[in-house]
Amino acid sequence: MSDKYLVLYLDAPMQAWGADSRFDRRNTWNFPTKSGVIGMLAAAMGIDRKDQAGLREIANLAMRVVALSRATAITDYQTIGGGYDSKVAPDSIPRRATGKSGKDAVVSPREYLVNGKFGVFIKGPADIMKKCADALDNPVWGIWLGRKACVPAEKVCLGVFDNFSSAFEQLRRVYKMLYSRDLPDTLRVVDEVGLLEGTETLFDIPRDFHERIFDTRRVDVANVDYKSLVENADF
Repeated sequence: MSDKYLVLYLDAPMQAWGADSRFDRRNTWNFPTKSGVIGMLAAAMGIDRKDQAGLREIANLAMRVVALSRATAITDYQTIGGGYDSKVAPDSIPRRATGKSGKDAVVSPREYLVNGKFGVFIKGPADIMKKCADALDNPVWGIWLGRKACVPAEKVCLGVFDNFSSAFEQLRRVYKMLYSRDLPDTLRVVDEVGLLEGTETLFDIPRDFHERIFDTRRVDVANVDYKSLVENADF
């Protein structure tokens, strides 16, 4: 059975796509990461964090991202753990390096993308693509664009198509309907490439969400004329 193409439209006032966040700082890439998109699909499908078999079914699907607008990054000042009662909520109180709990809040700067709009194309077996599309239309758990604060502003799933050209045309049609204008002549495209190719290295292929284990992925980020994108459609 030939592969099909699932089209996602990701639009929200804020999005957050972390791939290299460490400790208390939570960064975001300027395009959707594979771990974020696969995590959204897993939530929609009801795949538990500890369900490695369910995750394997969707973690290696091919993915292409097309940026439809120029997003800007902001940093939100957040705190964790301040003011909790040690008797009522001991697990919410941050611990010091000594292992003892402290009453001071932990500062956690968190980045978000503002005004980002993306098309995401996922390629895989027809039965898996249909399962993903059905789940996005009727999710088991809530879906968001990277973090729970990033609720989608528009319908996420635009359908499943036989080829990339038809899938891209559906994205273009929805964009024109929403904004009464065609896509920009040049689009920023993120494609998965071989280990020694591309422009960026991301640790965002999810292997175990519970233990937070991720594999490396190489991607190529390039500005592409959207007409030639359709003509050279394979990925």
